[in-house]
Amino acid sequence: AETPRRLKAIKEGMEAGSASQVMEAAHALKGASGLMGAQIVFALARELEMSAKSGELAPRELSMEAWSKLDEAVLDAQVAIDNFLAKVQP
Repeated sequence: AETPRRLKAIKEGMEAGSASQVMEAAHALKGASGLMGAQIVFALARELEMSAKSGELAPRELSMEAWSKLDEAVLDAQVAIDNFLAKVQP
């Protein structure tokens, strides 16, 4: 439920050049995705978190490419979770 807000915060942080905002939102998304077993989302969020933490946010074009990959991975994970739940729920 918090994923759209976190994705938005990451994107806005990248657009504003706010490493702390990117780091905080990516960290939260990383934790949630790890709990859900969404390994690709976890890895991409971790990569963004570490980049922001080191103070080395990529130029805007590269940052937005990383955000797009993360957004796509989140959508894929949501589909996989929905498919799984459809199989196990009566």
